[in-house]
Amino acid sequence: MRVCHLADTHLGYRNLARLSGEGVNQREADVYAAFEDAIHRILALAPDAVVHSGDLFESYHPSSRALGVALDGLQALEDAGIPVVVIAGNHSTPRYASTGHVFEVLARFGGVHAVWREPERIRIGDLAVYAIPHDPDPASLTEAIRRAQPDPTAAVNILALHTGLDGLAHVGSENGAVSVDPDSLELAGEFDYIALGHLHTRKGLRENACYAGSLERLTFADTARRKGFYEIDFDQEPLAPGRIRAHDVAARDMHDLALADDGKAELAEQIIAAVGGVSLKGALVRVQVAVAQARWRALDMAAVREHFAPCLHLELRPVFQNAAATTVEATPEIGAFVAARARDGEDVGELTERAQRLLAQADETIRP
Repeated sequence: MRVCHLADTHLGYRNLARLSGEGVNQREADVYAAFEDAIHRILALAPDAVVHSGDLFESYHPSSRALGVALDGLQALEDAGIPVVVIAGNHSTPRYASTGHVFEVLARFGGVHAVWREPERIRIGDLAVYAIPHDPDPASLTEAIRRAQPDPTAAVNILALHTGLDGLAHVGSENGAVSVDPDSLELAGEFDYIALGHLHTRKGLRENACYAGSLERLTFADTARRKGFYEIDFDQEPLAPGRIRAHDVAARDMHDLALADDGKAELAEQIIAAVGGVSLKGALVRVQVAVAQARWRALDMAAVREHFAPCLHLELRPVFQNAAATTVEATPEIGAFVAARARDGEDVGELTERAQRLLAQADETIRP
């Protein structure tokens, strides 16, 4: 029996004031492309089932486009006879039950087992998946893990869970996110595999517990070199090298670099040299520069922009002596803020550029 495990697809995620050739927010399109690539690869693998460990969507009220991409992917799996178990993550869970849940739509698909209200055991042939959806209360979540028990009549038992673990690094801050004590997983030691979601880095914690990670890099805090999902072959022994295999998907390059001004060479030359052999085509690049204010004001920005023209986005963060980091040009947070609040028909790119100009004016006013 083989099962594919993925998580944190965040369909509907938007960022930056960049549009694709189809007029879609480019970062939103990147997320869709990564998801579609994963579906294509899973179809080629033809596993017995797929487990999605939460945060299918970026929001609990996804756009029609995000919902359409999800339904197309799930339909393709259903048409291929591959059942799917998907649990709600913190992004997919509304704060109030009265809001309704998008998983009510997913549950209408015959091959999709959507779990969002409470823990549920799903039986698919000889496979049993004990699915625990997002719970904002760590104590309640820990208790749900404690109560989880394998099905003794199943050949393979999987625990699906969306949570952080105390002591592990997190990628950014998320509303409703929750972490539990890593020792909680010891309570579920009898499961053949623990399919974890929430951590965006693909990571094996032990021989039977893994974070699948996100399919796209969503913040500069995400330093994962490769993105994708896992395939678990339960016909192999637990410690066999090929039992858990990682499959990569195409993701946009993201580079987070830092340098300290040496005070000798031109600052622009140092910034350009800092990227070295890094591929800039279509990449997201952030460079943090420790520099004196006078040197920063003399920066040849035209030369920097010319060199980094192949990038999708360049972000410079000067760090002055006795001063906090300041972002030059639009940060991802600005683009996301504007995109989330723009009304239908409004040009998100134009609104973001206006916000940039206002921030630049404010920066010039308050800076010595």
